[in-house]
Amino acid sequence: MAEAAFVSGRELAAAEATANDPQGKPLASLGRRLSVALSAFVLLMLIAGGVSLFLGLRIHDINKRIDTDFSHALAAGEIYDTFHQIISEVQHIQATGMFDRFDRLPQYRLALAEKIRRFLAFHGSETAGALETIEGPFVERLGQIEGELGPLLDHVEKNFGSRVYLQPEEMVRLREVLDLGVANSEDLHRVHRVADARRGSAV
Repeated sequence: MAEAAFVSGRELAAAEATANDPQGKPLASLGRRLSVALSAFVLLMLIAGGVSLFLGLRIHDINKRIDTDFSHALAAGEIYDTFHQIISEVQHIQATGMFDRFDRLPQYRLALAEKIRRFLAFHGSETAGALETIEGPFVERLGQIEGELGPLLDHVEKNFGSRVYLQPEEMVRLREVLDLGVANSEDLHRVHRVADARRGSAV
């Protein structure tokens, strides 16, 4: 009877364990499942956060690049306008004999030199990218034009300061160099317009 009682005790213990776990599985299995599920959730959150950070940095870089390109395009436009101002001023003085206006020329020259200097400095910086590489030949030509223009405008200022008209051949040579500057600035504008059109079609 003792053996029967012992067997009955074991059966009773087994019955209680089964009552506590209806499926007959230990509670540790449920804990492992919860742990795996929690780990998967945390991993997904980390991935989502990483993607969001990447997209945010990418958008920031794109916006920064757009701002830089816009500022660069404005600088090219300002150079274009200043070339036109010099042409208009020289032609007006030559045509009217209003030599008192010649003191505007040094101001335009300083403005042009500063704008070209900033433009060239940008192309020599680390921020210059593919677009600036395409512009390279035009930028190099811009520096050459400025070098040719300097002595010509020195002569113009000397003549106008002495109330002396330019000779026809002097006027022709000056106009040739200034027209080269205008055409080169237009080329720079065209490069930016093409680049903007491509960016717009890619969006």
